[in-house]
Amino acid sequence: MMNFFSKRINRDVFFVAVVVLISLLYDYQNILLYRPQGIHVWRQTDCLSLTYNYYKESTPFLEPEVHIQFSDTETSGKTLGEFPVLYYFIGNLWKIFGHQEFIYRLVVLLFSYLGLYSLYRIAWKLTGSWFLACSAAVLLFTSPVYAFYSANFLTNIPAFSCMLMGWYCLSGYFETGRQRSFNMAMLLFLFTGLLKVSTLMSFLLLPLALLLEQTGFFRPVRNRILFNRPVLQGVMMFGLLACVMSWYVYADHFMQLHEGRYTFTRPVPVWSVAKDQLDVYFLHFKESLIHQIHRIGTLVLLILAAIFLGIRSRKVERFWLIGMPVLVVGYVLFVLLFIYSLDGHDYYHIDFLAPLMFIYLAFIRYLSREEKSLLSSPVFMSIYSVFLVFNVMGCANNLHVRYHNCPNSELAYRQIFCSRKEIDLLGYPQWQSDIMKTYGTVQPELRRLGVKREDLFLSMDDGSFNTTLYLMDQKGWPNIEGALADSSKIAQKIGLGAGFLILHRPETQEQEWLQPFLKYPFLVYENLQVFDLRPLR
Repeated sequence: MMNFFSKRINRDVFFVAVVVLISLLYDYQNILLYRPQGIHVWRQTDCLSLTYNYYKESTPFLEPEVHIQFSDTETSGKTLGEFPVLYYFIGNLWKIFGHQEFIYRLVVLLFSYLGLYSLYRIAWKLTGSWFLACSAAVLLFTSPVYAFYSANFLTNIPAFSCMLMGWYCLSGYFETGRQRSFNMAMLLFLFTGLLKVSTLMSFLLLPLALLLEQTGFFRPVRNRILFNRPVLQGVMMFGLLACVMSWYVYADHFMQLHEGRYTFTRPVPVWSVAKDQLDVYFLHFKESLIHQIHRIGTLVLLILAAIFLGIRSRKVERFWLIGMPVLVVGYVLFVLLFIYSLDGHDYYHIDFLAPLMFIYLAFIRYLSREEKSLLSSPVFMSIYSVFLVFNVMGCANNLHVRYHNCPNSELAYRQIFCSRKEIDLLGYPQWQSDIMKTYGTVQPELRRLGVKREDLFLSMDDGSFNTTLYLMDQKGWPNIEGALADSSKIAQKIGLGAGFLILHRPETQEQEWLQPFLKYPFLVYENLQVFDLRPLR
């Protein structure tokens, strides 16, 4: 077996086989074909809406649009957040292959695989052990939040993967001293920050390491110079940060100019939130969110590993000793500044996997140097393999609950891996399985009746920005934050050109104040009711 892993092509092929096997256990082969669903379908359809408008309307790259008409005094969908290169790229793929959501999921999944491979290669360089290198990637891949968004529509995984690829290129630079590897790393870090600025946190270790090295305070790596062209490399690092900051300043200006904001880029610090709301945030974090970052047992082991490395600090390279507290403190500061991220926004916490994996890499680096006898122990290898397999099974269970909910007949098995409360929280959007199918299939019937995608709809039972509007491919207004909650608001939207009203809840249709707007039934499609507003203009 050792001879087998002595050749890179053999060990890489075996690593790919492990990743593919885990992907099959996660049911990615079917998930790739699913419509947007599960937790945060709101944010998923925001991304899809941006992409669809690039595909359908050839929207200018720097002027993306969504279906909701919330910009320019409610006459357009112009908005901007993260750098829209992913949306633009996939929108152009759709122009070639047609509107296929699985292409979007597949592109994001391929990014995820590249990130996992980069982490595996970094770990191999650090340890020279295939088992430890593979375990690093498997540990990341068994984080529920990472696995769920690895075949999804958000930019967090592409950003995180670019970060991992950047560090892989840096490991090549540290090994060979070639500026070309450093340049490629900076390019990947640039895309990391443009796609998701918070994911750039680990990059900040580089200017810190450069500063420490150049001031002579101490070298991050003993008896080695990390940066052989410090002036040029320092300029590149700070130029990269300036480019990222400039983009988000421009994006904020664009959103203020057009008045439409689909993503929140401004901090909401913990001290600005009422205590009652904070209690809700922390309760949600304790009961559900922390379990989505990783299994509690895994988190405890990583905390113990960090403590152990601190105790054994004399035998740990300085770079790891600097990086662990910096990244952990950075994550805590991020949470304190964006405290609303604890309120079910699990994808925000993909970034927390960076300090966790940094701790893990530091730990296996230590094991490979100081505990070689342990690594050759069949008992250790067997026990740790069981631990990793259990993590895989737990993550597969999490994905199943997220996509399929959990009938009572499965509760006993599912609760081996997560609590009943967590199951209930993961499966809460029960209405999606039925309601969203009808919104997602009504479009051909609307087109048959002469409705164009430019005809403006009022989606009465949708409290998100773009979910039902994207699924129908109709521009218009949802009932977000009560935007359609009384007759004067409906009349105002009719004045702006609203032509149709759609709903699916019987209780909505029965409201007395709404009756004047339901005089002209237009279409009944399964559980959907569409009413014509054009005669009321």
